[in-house]
Amino acid sequence: MDKLKAFIENMTIWNWLAVIAFLIALIGGLNAFLSLKARYRDWKGTRNKKQFDKRVDELHTQFFMVEKYKENPTAYFTQVLCDFSALPTQFLVLFIFFILGSMFWPLGLLALFSLFTCMKTATKLNQLTTRVNYPELFAIEIIDFVKSAADKGLASEEAARLILKVGQSKVYSDSERDVVFNYLGRRYPEKLSSFMEQHS
Repeated sequence: MDKLKAFIENMTIWNWLAVIAFLIALIGGLNAFLSLKARYRDWKGTRNKKQFDKRVDELHTQFFMVEKYKENPTAYFTQVLCDFSALPTQFLVLFIFFILGSMFWPLGLLALFSLFTCMKTATKLNQLTTRVNYPELFAIEIIDFVKSAADKGLASEEAARLILKVGQSKVYSDSERDVVFNYLGRRYPEKLSSFMEQHS
């Protein structure tokens, strides 16, 4: 502890800036990771019928949660606060293990585990806030996945119901609904008229 205390006390402003830059880079890397992770899951979901059905179930559950939080802002705020409040402690633990790992390498393994924990929490929080705040983007992601799978011969009643749910959902603002309907018109023109009639 004395070594750690001395190490922290001897840190200059440039050292602290380097730590902050590391955290910023971590967040940037997280955003890139989220995009790649979603694309990988969508790609994996079009490989065979089993993976397709699994991905459809995941997207159906996730869209249901978006609707739930849109209808209940208190539950949404509580969940965001819970996830966000865990991050400072996790980043502190990561920072401590990062320093200790530079002095005693086996502790570096704990730093990697702490990094994974931070990324998992941040991933969950980022995904939640993005999808609730921009449901039209999530809807486009779902439409693209189902259409891409259909082009490869993969389809199901559950996937069809998911597209209907996305088109009929009340989670969108007027401008967001226009975005979704315009995209549906390009990808599923045969379904657009029924959606338009329901919201006319």
